[in-house]
Order: sequence, then C-alpha cells, then structure tokens
Amino acid sequence: MRQSTGRNLIFSIGNFFTSSLLNFWFTPFLIGSLGVEAYGLLPLALQISNYIAPITQSIGLGTGRFVTFALTKGDRKTASEFFTTALVISTFVTLLLTLPFIVAVLNLDSLLKIPLGLENAAKVLFGLVLGSFLFSLMSTPFEVCAFSQNRFDIKNVISALETFWKVIVVVLVFRVYGKNLGYVGIGTACAALSTTTLNILCWRKLTPYLKVSSQNFKFSLVRQLSAIGGWTALNQIGGILFLSMDLVVLNLVLGSKAAGIYGALQTWSMVIRTMAGYMSNTFGAMFVKLFADQDIEALSDYTSKTTRIMSIFVGFAVSCLCGFSVPLLGKWLGPEWVKYSGLMVLMLYPLIINVGVMPLFSLQTASNKVKVPGLMTVATGLLYIGLAVYLCRLPGVGIYGVAIAGAIILTLKNALFTPFYVFTQVLHRSSKSFWLIVLKPSVVSTVLMLGALAITRNWVPKSWFPLLGAAAVYAIIFFISSYFLLFEKGEQLKVKSLYGKLRQRG
Repeated sequence: MRQSTGRNLIFSIGNFFTSSLLNFWFTPFLIGSLGVEAYGLLPLALQISNYIAPITQSIGLGTGRFVTFALTKGDRKTASEFFTTALVISTFVTLLLTLPFIVAVLNLDSLLKIPLGLENAAKVLFGLVLGSFLFSLMSTPFEVCAFSQNRFDIKNVISALETFWKVIVVVLVFRVYGKNLGYVGIGTACAALSTTTLNILCWRKLTPYLKVSSQNFKFSLVRQLSAIGGWTALNQIGGILFLSMDLVVLNLVLGSKAAGIYGALQTWSMVIRTMAGYMSNTFGAMFVKLFADQDIEALSDYTSKTTRIMSIFVGFAVSCLCGFSVPLLGKWLGPEWVKYSGLMVLMLYPLIINVGVMPLFSLQTASNKVKVPGLMTVATGLLYIGLAVYLCRLPGVGIYGVAIAGAIILTLKNALFTPFYVFTQVLHRSSKSFWLIVLKPSVVSTVLMLGALAITRNWVPKSWFPLLGAAAVYAIIFFISSYFLLFEKGEQLKVKSLYGKLRQRG
C-alpha cells in the first residue's frame, strides 16, 4: 500500500491541473455568457447542494472505514454486509429528501434573492443540481471500492472526467440552444451520471466479492455506520458553515452581484481545496491501515510526512496565485477585476494553514475521534456566520467581511484546536511538533509571495505567455527553496538521483 501512495499522488496532481485548467477557462466563459449577476446564482446552487453533502460524506467515510477494516482482516463477508447496509441507507435517505427538495425548488424565489427575469431559469438550475446530488447520494457506497483498494488513481481519473463532461456539455448546449442559466444544470446532471456509472464499473472490476443481497443487509450495522457517520456529518456541517454559507450571506445581505464577484474569485480556493481533498483521501487509506494495525509510531511518522507534503504543495499554489493576483485577474477576467486582487489574497492566504492540516482530518476519521472535532467545528462555524454578517454590514467593509471572518475564525480553529486534539488524543504526542512541520513551509511561501506581489502589483500582461513564463520562473524558485529549506535528506537524495538519471539520458 505504501508503494501505491506515490502513484495516487501523481494522479491527484494530474487531476488538480486538469480541473484547474478547465475551471480556469469555464469561469470567465460563464460570466461572459450570463453576466455577473446571473453567474452569482450558479456557485450558490452548487453550494446549496453541499448543505446536504454531510449525509453523502458521512455514509462514504463510515462505509470506507468499516469495509477497509474488514478487508484488511480478510473478512469479505462482513465487508459485504457493511456495503449492502450502506447502500440501503443511502437509498432510503435519497427517497426521504426528494419531496423537500421539490418543495424548496418550487419556492426558490421566497428563499433567495433572484434577479428579475431569471426566476424560471434559476428553478431549472437548482432542480437539476439538487437532482444530480440525489442521484450521487444513492450511489455513494460504490465509491468505497476504490478507497478500500487504495486506488485513488482511478478516483482521480473519474473526478477529472466529471469536470470535463460538465464543461463540454454546457458549452455544446449553449451553442445549440442558446445561453441560459438553467442549461448549466444539464452539464451537472451529465457529469453526475458519468461519475456514478464509472463508480459502479469500478465496483464490478475491483471488488466483485462485495455482494449486494437482502441477506447481507444487517440492521445491527446501521447503528455502527450511523455512529461514526453521525459525528462525521456533524463535522461536515461545521465545515459547510465555514465554506458554503459565504455566498448565502452575500446574496441575502448584499445581493446576487456581490455573490457573483465572490463566487468567481472563489474558483481558485475551491480548486486548491478540491485538490487537497484528493491528496488527503490518497493518504486516508494508509491512515486506516496503520490505525487498524495499531502501529502508532508509523502512524505518527506518516502524519508528519503527509502534513508536510500538503503544506508545501498548498504553500506553492497559494503563494503563486496570491503573488500573481494582479496580472492573473487582469488577464483572466478583465482589467476591471484587478481591484479585487486584495480580496483574492485575503481569501487564499489562510489556506496555507487551513488546508495544510487536512491530513489530520483523515486521521480523525481513521481513529474514530470525530465527536469533539464535530462539536468544535459547528460552534466555530456559527461564530463565523455571525461575524461575517456583522462585518458585511459595516460601512466600507462589504464583501470583504466574509473573507475577514473566515480568515480569523477558521485559521484560529485549525491552527490551535485541530493539531492539539489530534496529536494529544490520537498520537499521544505534543502538538508542538505540528508547528515545526508547518511553520517552515508557511514562512517560505509567505516570503516568496510578498516578493512576487511587490514585483507584479502594477503589471497587467497583454498575453498569457509572459504571465505563464513568470509563473514558471516562480515555480523553479519555489522548488529550489523547498529543496534546500523544506526537503528531508532522503528526499534530497531522491531528487539528486533523478537528476543524475535525466542527465545520463540527455
């Protein structure tokens, strides 16, 4: 399983760049086709489906943990029972949510501020997005097959194809039938159908021994799945308060245009979070295995290694985007967007810490230490919403209020509570070691980011080539700095060995 981590990581990075390029092109395409005000409803629709996502994620995480535990012990019968029981639960929850979703869509204009003339298109969009979510929810247990086999390379390919189909279908529909907000939902529905189909094929190919039958459904297992899934869901609900209420606050307090501006800039933070999520999932199967073996020493080493890798990767992505925020916005969305470069930096910079700790969340799930983190996340999430609403209403703050509130509350939680709880309650070590792991990547990223900001603050390139060239130079400087300041000796030796082989081939 250790050997597959590198392969999974490579596919995660490949998925990151694929999704980034597609979203990089797709966001200005939608804004240019629909306008900022109409576009503001699109990320809002996608986020509203996230409000119920804790159900999906709790079912998936709980099933993944118990199925992987059973397969690690060679108990395919128990694994099939957990798999079947989870499938029944997900189907039941899907049916339970269908009627409330229909009622919510029909009364959408009473729940949100919808621009005049977009009422019907908005209902079509939200209906298709929520319908796609229900379809995905019902098939969630099939995702555990790749997880249990540590085949995150396959999961990343499926994810990249999901993004591809969403983009290509929307573009084709716009060309054939015209530009309409509701048609974006068709792309989302097709993407969900593609993902579900491929996950079912993975089940048949990777784990055909996981049998679905009425005999394998065990009501006694519902409680076990619900126990870890319930507290995991609570943790996810807290995450939603942080990550998916910002556009709702902006829509209700400042209107759809403000939500559209924030949603466009949010593209990059979501890309980074998504990629980090794939990387964290890549590490997750190993966390489960090491905890099942009760190899605490190896678990501690693996936690330190994955947290450091995540911090370096996120540090590079965040510092590069922030450092080149002025030319990036000017070329990507237009010169009129340059004035929001400060907002973009404020949204992205805290991710160095807040996303860098994501491997710790995987360890929480693997060890079933999810109750206290769930309660803490909900409490701080509610505090964040209150602060965001207050700041947004202050004169001169406006849209910046949401970003400021998140930067303060979420960073305090993830910098103080999360490492303290995981290191002391799971690894039984001092959390001071966490700071030694993330401090150096944070400092290196900050120094290089400030340097890039100072150089590019008045630069709006006429084409992409100078900007891409400057970003490539930045990547080289970041890699060299990481090699000398952040890489361990073993990693430096691997780089030297790889460089020597490349020179011999050249």
